[in-house]
Parts: sequence; C-alpha cells; structure tokens
Amino acid sequence: MKSGLVSAKQYQQFWATLLNKAVVSGEIINKTKDGRLITIEGSNSPILDTTSNIIGFLGIHRDISERKQAERAIRESEERFRMLLQDVQSVSVQGYSMDGTTQYWNKASENLYGYSMQEAIGKNLIDLIVPAEMKGDVRKAISYMVESGQPIPASELTLIKKDGSTVTVYSSHAIVKGVGGVPELFCIDIDLSARKQAEQAIRESEERFRVVVQTANDAVITMDNHGLIVSWNKAAETIFGFSADEALGMPVSRITPERLRTQQRYGGDHLFENAEPRLSDKIIESVGLTKDGREFPFEMSLAEWKTQKDTFFTALIRDISERKRADERILQSEKKYRELFQVNRDGISIFQVHPNGPPGTFIELNDAAPKMLGYTREEMLKLTPMALEPFTPQDQLLARASEFDSQGVINFETKLMHKDGHPIYAEFTAQLIQYEDQPAIMNIVRDVSERKQREIELQAIARLSEALRTAPSRIEMLPVIMEQLLVLFNCDVASIEIIDPLSGDAVIEAAHGSWAALIGLRQKSGTGSNAIMSQTRQPYLPPHKAGNLSANDLKNDPNFVYPEWARNDIQSCNGAPLIAQDELIGFVWMGRRSEIVEAEVRLFKAVADMAANALHRAILYEQSQKDAAELVQAYDSTLEGWAHALELRDQETEGHTRRVTQMTFDLACKMGVAKPELENVRRGALLHDIGKMGIPDSILLKPGPLNEREWEIMRRHPEYAKQFLEPIAYLHPVLDIPFCHHEKWDGSGYPRGLKGTEIPLVARVFAVVDVWDALRSDRPYRLAWTHEMTLKYILEQSGLHFDPQVVQVFVELLENQ
Repeated sequence: MKSGLVSAKQYQQFWATLLNKAVVSGEIINKTKDGRLITIEGSNSPILDTTSNIIGFLGIHRDISERKQAERAIRESEERFRMLLQDVQSVSVQGYSMDGTTQYWNKASENLYGYSMQEAIGKNLIDLIVPAEMKGDVRKAISYMVESGQPIPASELTLIKKDGSTVTVYSSHAIVKGVGGVPELFCIDIDLSARKQAEQAIRESEERFRVVVQTANDAVITMDNHGLIVSWNKAAETIFGFSADEALGMPVSRITPERLRTQQRYGGDHLFENAEPRLSDKIIESVGLTKDGREFPFEMSLAEWKTQKDTFFTALIRDISERKRADERILQSEKKYRELFQVNRDGISIFQVHPNGPPGTFIELNDAAPKMLGYTREEMLKLTPMALEPFTPQDQLLARASEFDSQGVINFETKLMHKDGHPIYAEFTAQLIQYEDQPAIMNIVRDVSERKQREIELQAIARLSEALRTAPSRIEMLPVIMEQLLVLFNCDVASIEIIDPLSGDAVIEAAHGSWAALIGLRQKSGTGSNAIMSQTRQPYLPPHKAGNLSANDLKNDPNFVYPEWARNDIQSCNGAPLIAQDELIGFVWMGRRSEIVEAEVRLFKAVADMAANALHRAILYEQSQKDAAELVQAYDSTLEGWAHALELRDQETEGHTRRVTQMTFDLACKMGVAKPELENVRRGALLHDIGKMGIPDSILLKPGPLNEREWEIMRRHPEYAKQFLEPIAYLHPVLDIPFCHHEKWDGSGYPRGLKGTEIPLVARVFAVVDVWDALRSDRPYRLAWTHEMTLKYILEQSGLHFDPQVVQVFVELLENQ
C-alpha cells in the first residue's frame, strides 16, 4: 500500500524487489487516517505456487512508534548526561570497564590529570594515573566492588598527572550496569589542591600571627567573657612585669590601680559593666599597674571575637610614659616659644593657607607685627597678607606658594603698606608649618626700609655717576644732571646755577618746569639764599608755613631773589651748593608739590656733591680743550710760516705748497684715510719740502741742470726733513710725506728704495699730486705741460712711479673737479 511519506522512486523499488521474488523488510513512517505519524516495522514477501509463479503477497506489519519514542528518549538522556559531565569544570568523571580500561573521560579529567580524551580512552586506569605503591590496593578495591556490588567509602588519594607531578583528590567510586547489564566502574574525583593550599596558608598565617603577637612592642592581652586573662605576649611581660605563667588565668583587674578597680574605667569607658564586656569605639587612655606596684599611662584599643562556644576580647596596650614626658617637654617648649614669640623685635605672623587658593586671614601675631605697620592686633587679625602687599601683582602672590624649597622655606624682599599709606620695605622668611593640625605659613618680617633707602641712594648715585661719566663737556652734562634730578626726586621744577668766574654772579644755565623761563638770569654774588649757602656750605631749606610742617613758605622767604620760584603749586623747595675740591662753582635747586623728607635732603646733598665734581671736571676739560686748540693753532701757524719761508727762498715753487696740500687732502679723503689722520696729511703736505732748507743755495737756486754730485746732495732733502722734524714729538705723525714722497712704486725711488705697499699710503698719495702740480707749473728750464700731456704721463707711470690704485682714484677726482 502506497504511503504519502514514500517517494515514487522508493515505491517503484519496493515493487520491483517483490516482483523479483525477494523479501522486503524494514521500517517506514506512515500517516494514520486521523493524521498521526506512526513508525511501522514490517516484512513483505511474494506467495509462489508450485511452479514458482507469484500468486500473491504476504505482508506482516507492527506499530513500533512507542518503542521508537522510548529509544529516542534514552538516547537524548544519555546525550544530555554526557554533555553535562563534559561541561562540569571542577569535577573529574571517569568511566572504566571492570578490567580497568577507560571508557569515559570528561573535560575536567583532562584539566586535572593532563591527558586528553583521545589519550585516555582505551588505556588502563591503573597504568594511567595510579602510583606503583597503590596499584595492588586499587585492584583489590575493584574486585571487592564487583563481588559485593557495594561501593567503597570515598577517600583522599594522591594520583599521578601526565607530567609526573602528583595531585590530591577526594575520590568516590560506584559500580553501575551498562548496556546489556555489563557492570562498569565510575570514578568522581574532586581536586583538593586549592583547599590543601588554603589550609597550609591558614596554618602559616596563624604561625605568623603568633610570631607577630610574641614579637610586638605593644602588649597583646586576650581575656575571656569573665575578665580572666587567656593570652599574654612577651611585650605584656615586659610592660606589666608578670610572666605568662603568672598572668594566664589572672583577672584583668589585677593590672588596674586600686582607685580604678571598682568600675574598671579606662578613659571614660567601662571595660566591664554588669559582667558584660562592651567594646570601645576609640583608643582609650588610662593608667596601668605593674607587678611591683608602679603606675604608668597607657593607651588601649579593644576588639571582640567569638568562637562557637565563647566570646573573647583582645586588648592592644601601649606604654605611653615616654610620650607623656615628651608632651610635657613640648608644653614647656611651647611656653618658652610663646615668650620668645612675643618679645621678638621682628614681626611674626601666622596665617592659614588653602589648596589652590589665596591665603586666609591672620590667626596669630606677635606684638611687633601690627606695631610695624601701624595697626592694632585686633585690626590686623581681620586682614589678609595680600591686603598688606598691594604693590605686588596678585598672580605673583599666588605663585609664591610654589617657590618653597625642599625644607618648606623661602626668603624674599617685598614692599608692604603702612596703615597711613606709606610703603615699608620688608625682608621675609616664610616657612610652611602645621598650626593646630592645619597647614599654615609663618612669616618672620624685618623692616629694612632704612637699609633699602640707603641702597636706593647708592643705586641712584651710581646711575648718576655712570651717566655723568659719558658726558665729557658741561653742555652735555647739564641735561644729564637735570634728568637725574627729575628721576630721583620726582620734582616738578629744578635749576642749576654756575658761578661766572669773572663777575662772581650765579647764572642759571639749566632749568626744568616753570623755572625754565629763568635760564640766563643772574643773581648777584653775596645775595639771597646763595649767599647763605656760600657761607655755610650746607643745603638751604626755606622755612615752613605756620601750622603746616609739610610745605615751605616760599612767598614770604626774604632770601628768594626770584619771585617766580614761589609759585602756588610748588609746596616744598631745597637748594644745595655745588662744591668741588673746596671750590664753590654754583648751586642746584629742586621743588615740587609734595613734601621733601629728610632722607631726600641727604640724597640731594650727595647728588649735588657728585654733580659739582663732574661739572668741575667738565670745566677743566673744556679749558684744557680750549688751551689745546689754541696750541694746535699756534703749531699750525708755525708750520705754515715755515712753508711760506721755504717758498720765498725758492720762488720758482711759489704757490706749489698751498696747491698740493689741498689736493692731497682731497685725494686722501677719497682713498679712505681716517678723519683723525687727515690733519696730519695736511701738515705733512705743508712740510713736504722742509728738507730743502738744508740744501745750499748754489744747488737749490742753480738756473741750469744739476750735475751728478749736485743731484746726490739734492736727493738728501728727505733725510734732512726727517732730521729736522723727528726731535719734535708733535710732528712725528707727519713724517711719512716729507721722508717718503720721493719713493717709487717699482722701488727705484729714494732715499730708501721702498717698493709697493712698503711706501706709506699718504706718501703714495702725495707723490701723484706733487708730480702733477710740478708738471703743470712753469720752470726756468721748461714751460708748464698741458692737462692732457700731464694726465698721459701720470697714466704711463702707473705701476712704475705711482700706485695704480691711487692713480685711478686721482683720475676720478680730476674728472669730478
């Protein structure tokens, strides 16, 4: 019968087999009339007659659906069991046949013993993981379980892993019947290594605890719920004097002074009350009693712990006798510190600091601190350090906290503000401290205003000295002095008077502000305030206004010659004499709208003395410059007289010296000769033929050509020039032209035959100009050459007689002229 669950092909094969006279048997899934699927087990065979012909078919069918479902449930259960055993990570499960051959091996077994499933299956249990000394016992145990059908008790075993190491397991065994009723051995092993290690760690920890307790510096005492001592370490023996044998079982009250025993009170807490111990939630300070009756202070912490049966209390006790004595010393030290704190002449202040924020108000001051700044103690305690230091930028104040060195100390100078507003220069030593368990800064402050004022004065004098050093003349010096007066004293007006040495009058040569209009005015000698300073040689201070000690009464001062000085906006004035080397050379004045204090008067006097010496030096310098100029003018007039006298002797060269001097000067400028040297070039050109004064007239004035002997004498005139001029030190710098102007570039000149750059540059310059002017002038033996002829000759002699570079510049000079 055809089923809807059988394919056409299978159906054809089914009938083909039957028609071929063969039996067809098997299982098939079919559907019932009501639509259920059932499994049918059947056998189909052909029915043959006597002649072996098919006359029919016989089919035997049985519904096996329930059996199939049961088998499938068994398989699924076995699969879930195996998957469960495989997934168990902490329990090793193995299955063995009764001869010890491994049949099952889960993942936990692989992890525990090191053998993979492939390595373990089929191997004998005894050969795989059982130590040699245990093999016989294991065989007996297996035989016992097979014969009795009973499991053996679980036990701890030490087995061998694949790598040869051992592992301790808690092992249980059971005999189960497998397929066909064949018994199998199942082993379940739990790794005890971690537990063994934990137990060992606990034993070691307990041992360490015992060692720590016994070696601790503090007494460790344990009491039971009745206050009897059950544990007593070495430190307790040392502190209380009782040995462990004496202390064990002793009531804890025995180590308490009599006056405290009734209540067992420690630091305000009852240690025992109504026989019920109560734990303290803090460290307790109290008094203990030693075996020999000595009382001592201690601090104690108490902890409760329980066992299954009893409650115990462990006390940790520390002898603080030495600390108490140290505390007493600290109290005495603090008392001494407080006394020193108050009597110190330096200001001492303490203020709180806040992380990443500005400092708080002052929390402690000695008497000197507020007194230094003009405050009362109560007023200053309301202020912050930043309020007293308004001259310092706020970011610098905040950054100062990061400047403390490794010792927590910084030293610095700053400027504080007095209560009345004037600045005070202060020297600080600041230190980080703990004040009442809070971070704070302690400042030790010293008023160094007087020293700072001295330093400012010295710096001002040094600046003035440096400024005056760079101004050599009086005309340069007066503005410098005036500028420094304005800077140093912040004055509104100032003036400098210099005494005229001829008349003795004081002339205002420099002034500033409203007094600048008085420049050039004269004050007669021996009049007004100048007369007073001339006699006293001391600064002059006008009298103060009645009832006003901060302003001068300038309008009513009879010694003020200039009424312009007494302007309404000038409140204070001060004058000082200018004295140098005991010579009075003038007077200096300053005035301003604000008061001039005593320190400024002292500094003004020092500035006046320095200015006087500088002006005196300038006056001497100017006089020496004037004298030197006059001397130089006299020398130059003398030199010009010599040159003119020489031309009068040799009339043929009249005007030659004047012409070559100017042209040589111009050419030397173009050749780059330094400006200070040019005056010597001019003088050398004037004296170039001075040596001819040593040539006899018979040779110098001879109308015809000179013979060889006469030329020999004539060529000596450069040497004569050197002999004439060398003894005169003033004329040493001018010798190059008179002595070397007849030397030639190619070395054929005289008197020394110098060559090339051996010849001084000014002599090479002069040689070109000298020959040019000589050829362009008439002589008794020839007429003057033309410009073109002379220029051609000069160019031809370039590199022979003349320096080629000088010739080139000379030609350019001619073209420009």
